[in-house]
Amino acid sequence: MHTKEGFLAEVAAHIEEEKAASRFNSIVSELWFNRGIEMMLFFKDLLDKSTSEVLNIHNYARKVVGKNITIFDTHAIAEAVLKADVNPARIDVGRLASEWCEEKNDYSDVDAFVADKMASFIGSENRQDIEPKDVILYGFGRIGRLLARELMAKEGRGEQLRLRAIVTRSNDDMSIQKRASLLRMDSVHGHFPGTVIEDYENK
Repeated sequence: MHTKEGFLAEVAAHIEEEKAASRFNSIVSELWFNRGIEMMLFFKDLLDKSTSEVLNIHNYARKVVGKNITIFDTHAIAEAVLKADVNPARIDVGRLASEWCEEKNDYSDVDAFVADKMASFIGSENRQDIEPKDVILYGFGRIGRLLARELMAKEGRGEQLRLRAIVTRSNDDMSIQKRASLLRMDSVHGHFPGTVIEDYENK
């Protein structure tokens, strides 16, 4: 049985983890929307996750690699990536954190570690311009709606795939209203995390 002091210490520790996860989420969003950098944790997507989801993904990561990768480790690495001039990339922060746990004694700090590991992605000489590609969906059934959700979630800086239009069989007011309603709420995937506005005048 836990003592009162032990219980309070656990609660305080969990609150600190939640604070770190909240700051981590903010950095993940900034990297994606401002820098075109997608952060993952052992292939688990981190964008638009709640603090609880982020902490659960960390628990999963610890089981996968058998190392004590904490939110404090990944937050420090994400912050170092934000400070460095890293070009658009997909970065597995879990893999970096795993290497940091093993190699931290070889570096002066986490900034030096990230600069070394990400050297081939840092600086204008290593930058590869990404040409945006416009996407038009033909059809707006279940697959079309799920693809639309995914494309909108992955827009980032607008340098990759951009959803420009959706072609449907009919575009009368009733059809527009029905399709908007189906986009707002999916019976399996839940509410669409954005704003859907029907523009009847412009179809």
